[in-house]
Amino acid sequence: MESHSTLKAEIALHSSAPTSAAPYTAGTAAIGVKPKKACQMLDCGTTRLYELLAANELVSYKDGRSRKILVSSITAYVKRKLDIAA
Repeated sequence: MESHSTLKAEIALHSSAPTSAAPYTAGTAAIGVKPKKACQMLDCGTTRLYELLAANELVSYKDGRSRKILVSSITAYVKRKLDIAA
């Protein structure tokens, strides 16, 4: 699980961008992804994804009615799993 200071640093990094942000392009890395995309990234189903969220293995937030999962939390989760397997 990522610490709040890590998340604050990530948010601060991205919040220093100009207020008139350029439109999204295919080469731009996303900060948060929808659950369907997160499932594809983890090669798991939605039930497993929401189990990971409930267990605080992944970090998400709501943007209006849309839930987004932080890509950094997905990367950290996979790294933790690889470290355990090693």
